Amino acid sequence: MKRSENVIYETSPATRLTEAYPLANGSLAALLYGTAEETKILLTHEAIGEESGKKEPFEIPFDGDYIEFSEIREYLASTEKREVKNIGELSFKISAGSVSKYQRSLDLTRSVAEIEFLSDANRINSECFISNPANVLLFQTVSEERVDAEISLDMFAATEIYAYGMQVTYLSEAREENCGKSYAAAMRINTDGMITLEGTKAIIKGATLLRSVFAFEAGEDVRACENAVVKRMSNASSLGYNVLKDEHIADVYPIFSRLEFSLSSPDFFDLSTSKRMKAFMHGSKDYALVVLMFNIGRYLYTATCRENSRCENLYGLWNLYSEQALDSVPHLDPNEWTPDTAIGYIRKFMTEIEDGEGYGVFPNMLFALGKYATVGNIAFSAALYEMMISEKSGRPVALPSMPKEFTTGSVKGIKIESGRMADISWCDGRVVEFKVYILDNSDK
Repeated sequence: MKRSENVIYETSPATRLTEAYPLANGSLAALLYGTAEETKILLTHEAIGEESGKKEPFEIPFDGDYIEFSEIREYLASTEKREVKNIGELSFKISAGSVSKYQRSLDLTRSVAEIEFLSDANRINSECFISNPANVLLFQTVSEERVDAEISLDMFAATEIYAYGMQVTYLSEAREENCGKSYAAAMRINTDGMITLEGTKAIIKGATLLRSVFAFEAGEDVRACENAVVKRMSNASSLGYNVLKDEHIADVYPIFSRLEFSLSSPDFFDLSTSKRMKAFMHGSKDYALVVLMFNIGRYLYTATCRENSRCENLYGLWNLYSEQALDSVPHLDPNEWTPDTAIGYIRKFMTEIEDGEGYGVFPNMLFALGKYATVGNIAFSAALYEMMISEKSGRPVALPSMPKEFTTGSVKGIKIESGRMADISWCDGRVVEFKVYILDNSDK
């Protein structure tokens, strides 16, 4: 697996939610965690959330191309946020032997999480993504040798469950647990093994391919939600996994790749991300890790905020954990962060949080801000953006407050508040190129 400023990488399973990888498509969101033998996917949906006494919560416009940091600052200034609830959890169990050479990664450029390991001598590879074009979650496991497995889905507030073929559908009338919404959810399984359904659990024997598709719809009428989910699952099945994956990557990659940012840094890519974090806390000059943190903020923004959606999309995923272990985490107001304090903060507190004690950054690089973790990452990206460029009286200024540590680097395709674009490169603290231009719409 390739590691870079765009990939989070670990060599051990995510046994805690604070180690889990976040995935989202603007409405549906998930945290991927578990052991080598059992992968769990905790789910939430932006429609199932509590309003905080605000009839029209602030929405961040998404133009499909660029992060508008001026809008992010306005969003961070809003104190009233929705609390999204967890809606369910997927579970994938594999009959694994002795596990070795385990590695997992989240590729920010493609928004795809991968898990790979050896079970005795058998190589097993899994990947997961949430497609915005198809509006479904897909999880696939490929094994070189035949394995047995169990796949199940627990929808927390379902009142009716039925199975048809290889699809299990969950329905819920409007209930308090769903914030007054009705919903429909469905999971469809495809495998080359022998499969039987026991209630909501699929028992699979002798498979080299395990594939699951999940869809969710919330609204006022449960039957309308059911029809929408059935249609969505049918469309996904007709396209096939490879087409869905290609369409997903074609959707997210152009958004993410609009901006290129790099800092001169020694190569620490052979280390896992958590080890790089610990080394950075103790003074390593792994500035590529700072770029990775910047890109995670961009990733979370594009993953959780699409047209007519809101940035609270991932918050609900932390509710279960925050009620247990995050109570002692001090409150940090991202509005108080400035370009002068952001790098000092990340240098001092980029450390693993144990059992909710202390504060800083979790092993999955989400900030320890309780259930509003994603706000911290987005705020950090916005602060670093302001280190690179600002605009005063319509005049763009390069590197207005860049830390001395970041002596050499470059950024291409950064958007100025006035709508213009800029490319900047610097060496030994001095700007060597500063290009301001208007993006030709034909380049999109």
